[in-house]
Amino acid sequence: AGKVFRPAAMPLWLWTTLGIVTLSLSIQSFHAIWHGQPTITVGFLILLAFERLDARHPLAAGAALALAASIKLMPAIFVLVFLFDRQFRATAAFVVFGAMLALLSVLLAGWPLHLEFLASLHKVSSVAILSGINVSLLPAALALGAATGLLPAIDPDAKTLLFAAPPVWVGPAIMLAGLGVIVAMSRVSAALPARMRRGIGLFALAIILALFGPLGWLHYYLLPMLLLPGLFGILPRSVAGALILLVGLPSLAPVFSLVAFPASPVADYVWY
Repeated sequence: AGKVFRPAAMPLWLWTTLGIVTLSLSIQSFHAIWHGQPTITVGFLILLAFERLDARHPLAAGAALALAASIKLMPAIFVLVFLFDRQFRATAAFVVFGAMLALLSVLLAGWPLHLEFLASLHKVSSVAILSGINVSLLPAALALGAATGLLPAIDPDAKTLLFAAPPVWVGPAIMLAGLGVIVAMSRVSAALPARMRRGIGLFALAIILALFGPLGWLHYYLLPMLLLPGLFGILPRSVAGALILLVGLPSLAPVFSLVAFPASPVADYVWY
């Protein structure tokens, strides 16, 4: 992460130390391992893609991102950073390698299995799960609607709630809002130096993807956690330090166990 998004005043050894602490102690890393998710591998491939791009190896960058997207589909959104940065060779490499990996997957596993996978994705995206490990706007907005009387009441003491039939417009509205944030981010960062622009784009998209998507499992936030020290390079030190502590401390596994499931409704933690 330090090679992709490192403030000049922050040595690589310090960033490496923070990365090891994050992987060892964060709740995001813990959940990735506990649930057998390939999030750590995928995060490494995403970081590798942008490190190769910074080293002026666009074909390797596109191939690394395509491999990440072949493991989990969501990393494909990071090709937007390639496009915003006019890295057309990296984008073309992503498309070509991605198509080759998709074809190989169909040849090895068969098309019926892929159809079943797509059906399962549609099923998951049609519901909303309110839980301390699903930190996204969709379930939080539904919980807020229930609390204000706009939606049917929910059990405030439940640790996990399933919204089996959320209003059909809520999900698309949140995703459109996320798209608006992406467009605004690209316009604001357009005048920045290329390396900083890519770093901010990667950091922002990693958060937007989980926050505005249908699911924001905690392990999805592992990549932003690894990039979090980069705030020292774009914000005043006092502001950056405060934000890092505000996000970092509750993300430590021992602290999370104390604050994620308090006596108050779990929606409070999700909103926090």
